[in-house]
Amino acid sequence: MKTSENIKENTKYLSEMKVGESAVIVQCCDLGRNIEKRLCDIGFTSGETVKCTNASMLGDPLAYLIRGSVIALRKADGKCVTVTAVPDEDAEALTEISAAESKIRGGVRSDAR
Repeated sequence: MKTSENIKENTKYLSEMKVGESAVIVQCCDLGRNIEKRLCDIGFTSGETVKCTNASMLGDPLAYLIRGSVIALRKADGKCVTVTAVPDEDAEALTEISAAESKIRGGVRSDAR
């Protein structure tokens, strides 16, 4: 069972993820910039599973698999999203569930207006 200390220990920014690593989004910060709204619109919402799939040759931007789509983000934009690392054995199942839910919703957020 995870304790709050373990969760805090595994919490980091999206931009700090390594290629192949999976995480669950904890929060998308709200600094009043357009990027936060855009990230939420494309699926970077609390509870979603995200996997870092690729990095450019210089390490910026990084590509993330979320809701069945691959999205490239600059590291500066990735600092708007806080994630908690997911153990490797759980990551694949969570990614498949997230992709299946996205297909059921037709790729549209359930809380979209």
